[in-house]
Amino acid sequence: MSQLINIAQSKFNITQLKALVLENNPASMRVLKKFGFQAINTNVNAITINGRRLSCIEFCAKYA
Repeated sequence: MSQLINIAQSKFNITQLKALVLENNPASMRVLKKFGFQAINTNVNAITINGRRLSCIEFCAKYA
């Protein structure tokens, strides 16, 4: 993931990346936090999977 972030910064001048993670996916949340992402919003009942409503957490990382 760090290589992708570096490419986004150097080749495309990206200063911000966003990601959405389902509330029942703590492993992905840990990975995002490890790379400097912070939770900024919760989209309540964003999706229905097998009849179960799940919320989605929006993460953001800003780069200089």
